[in-house]
Amino acid sequence: MLKVFRVTGDSMFPTLSHNDILFAYKKKRVSAGDIVVMQIPIFGRIVKRVKSLGNDSYILTGDNPSEQSSCCSNPHSNKYMIGTLLFALKTGCIIRHKSSWMRKLNQVKRHVHTWRILRGGNTKS
Repeated sequence: MLKVFRVTGDSMFPTLSHNDILFAYKKKRVSAGDIVVMQIPIFGRIVKRVKSLGNDSYILTGDNPSEQSSCCSNPHSNKYMIGTLLFALKTGCIIRHKSSWMRKLNQVKRHVHTWRILRGGNTKS
């Protein structure tokens, strides 16, 4: 069954961004390198990459080298597995870029408004 999740945080950046939407499914055989969603009691729901496999457990890692996660230092039982990433909608990057472009656009509008005032022209934008 397909399950849908939203990414929070930047531990998987640049692969996944905050607010990206994930579609995951329960896979019979997980491989090293797969991105998984797990519900671990002490950490809650997490999205990480499988670094290595043990006997009924996984060692996880994040993709962002500038962020360290405490959940990545211990093996986690496969009973906490919710699913493996099938695909992601990259909404997080779109939202980030949109807000960045909106800030730039507002700066340009302010500069144009100031330029018009200095010229003594129409100040309506």
